[in-house]
Amino acid sequence: MYSAGTLATVVVGLVIPAYGLRRGVPGARGLLVASGVVTNAFVLLSEALRPGGDLVRAWRALRRGSRV
Repeated sequence: MYSAGTLATVVVGLVIPAYGLRRGVPGARGLLVASGVVTNAFVLLSEALRPGGDLVRAWRALRRGSRV
């Protein structure tokens, strides 16, 4: 539940420029690199390293659920 928003943002941020690249849209390669490398890396790092980040909370919930 916690990771759904973050992962959906990353996936959509990669799929749309990849589709544009496949269709031959000018500038799609640059958008794919910028979106994939820069934006998504920052999103994932901020959510994984921040104590209140969604990915940290998801990992904690998974770890708690496996002990039951």
